[in-house]
Amino acid sequence: MKNFIFFTFIFILMCCLNCNKSNSLEIFQPGTYNGTYSIIHHYNTDGSFANSGPATFIFTDTSYSCRGKEYLLPPSGGGEYSIIGEIMVLNDMVPHTAEFDWTLILNGEFDYWFDGNNLRLEQIDAIHNRHHLIFLVKED
Repeated sequence: MKNFIFFTFIFILMCCLNCNKSNSLEIFQPGTYNGTYSIIHHYNTDGSFANSGPATFIFTDTSYSCRGKEYLLPPSGGGEYSIIGEIMVLNDMVPHTAEFDWTLILNGEFDYWFDGNNLRLEQIDAIHNRHHLIFLVKED
């Protein structure tokens, strides 16, 4: 009987913690965000190479645009976005030229974290062995 009560208590505690976790995200606020974009290229299991540079993202209610201050960090783009739980989906709709690797375009699902001022987006691209990290701060 003690085991039953103990495991029931643990189960209820875990449920409460999970409920609080999903409520920890603030409601996303459209606006202009400045920060850093980084891409990490993984080579086998032995090493990696990272590039990063300043970036600006502008979000409206349903669309976004992004541009980097350094060439292709990130590639300039824009389109529609949506937020589903802890995932932000970017759908780039800008025509791009052919002089660079199109797999660098920010597109698809990103893990999303927002605290009311700071925005973090992260995408692991297992197909191309890349990891996109975006850290942004909302302008006042």
